[in-house]
Amino acid sequence: MRDFTALGGTTFVVLATTLAVAALAFHRNWRRAGILALVMICAQSCDELLKGLYNRPRPDFAPAGTYVYAQSFPSGHSTASPPCG
Repeated sequence: MRDFTALGGTTFVVLATTLAVAALAFHRNWRRAGILALVMICAQSCDELLKGLYNRPRPDFAPAGTYVYAQSFPSGHSTASPPCG
């Protein structure tokens, strides 16, 4: 489950977005590449802004030794996930 959760992490999302933007640019879909990059940058910016605004701490039942570096709300996994449909 930890590996599955990592698919929504920052590293994977940035890598996937970079590859998608590069693929779109390679196929000369400049507008779509720009829109995708802009949407992901705005989503990350809004996530950080809202986390600072709400300032909701994470629950204290995290495993011992886990480094917590961000607030819990809104979820970064759900902020950058693509819509279904």
